[in-house]
Amino acid sequence: MYEALTGHTPFTGQVVRKILEDVRDKVPDAPSYYGNIKIPKVLSELAMSCLSKNPNDRPGSAEEVIRIIQHNWAS
Repeated sequence: MYEALTGHTPFTGQVVRKILEDVRDKVPDAPSYYGNIKIPKVLSELAMSCLSKNPNDRPGSAEEVIRIIQHNWAS
């Protein structure tokens, strides 16, 4: 989701070990950091929650992600 919104992966690097350390230790830039595209706040927040270090802060399933999106864009 993060890459689909921004065109960038949340963690980058040349060395796999460094990338894995970043995944473990760092919070990526919010999608809004990439100012060349307008990303709805709810999608930015959802993408960041999916990347949360704390499993309790992440959506519990893909179905939950879909429900959040549908709830915010239901016709």
